[in-house]
Amino acid sequence: MELRLAAASERSAFDEKLTATWRDKVNVCAGLELRWRVPVEDAAVLDAREQLEERVRAAIVECANAVGLTLPAFATRS
Repeated sequence: MELRLAAASERSAFDEKLTATWRDKVNVCAGLELRWRVPVEDAAVLDAREQLEERVRAAIVECANAVGLTLPAFATRS
């Protein structure tokens, strides 16, 4: 798991959106991003075997479990 608030290279974009404005207040809300990647070649093989949907669903559940989220039952159906 990677925890990152901001990189030094993002400073100019940060200043443009937040500090270099006429706003007197700014609310910076943290976000959560989960990524799962599968190479296109592997996806093609899984798809040919009719296993791609199952693997994508499993990855979604794995990501949710990694951060302690409970998914609704319809999201975890087989």
